[in-house]
Amino acid sequence: MEKKLQRLNKWYTVAQGFFLATPVICYAYLTLQLSDSAYTLQTLMSENPSIAITFLIAMINPMIAYQIRIIKKHLNSNEYGYVYINLLLLIMAQLLLENLFFAGILVFLVFKTVRIHQVSLKDTLGNLPFLTGMKYGVGSFAVIALSGLCLFANLQIM
Repeated sequence: MEKKLQRLNKWYTVAQGFFLATPVICYAYLTLQLSDSAYTLQTLMSENPSIAITFLIAMINPMIAYQIRIIKKHLNSNEYGYVYINLLLLIMAQLLLENLFFAGILVFLVFKTVRIHQVSLKDTLGNLPFLTGMKYGVGSFAVIALSGLCLFANLQIM
């Protein structure tokens, strides 16, 4: 069992790495696009708002990586309500951002957590008082608010 828990912690660390790498990859991609043109980053973002929104979405992901770090600490303390609430809210945020790859990573973390810890998602969330769930999800609600703002901006420029 200890080996499975170590492997689960590694999966959480890998997920953190993916979320932390997103802004760097986005910035590198934009820099490569700028190398062929006479534009600056500021000019490119002001002329093409979809690039600015993409960069903003990439900058949300380190906040999610920080949330995953906190989730991992609560998982090690066996606070499954906190873990499940936040993972589900972060999945919702990624779906608002239309980012299926990262939503898939978070779904994978939920699946592995349920499978290794043998703690039912339905039972845990069903027995959690509403106000406690709201208290647990405060950090993820901020991410959802930013994700909703990005979704609204994305819909406006389509």
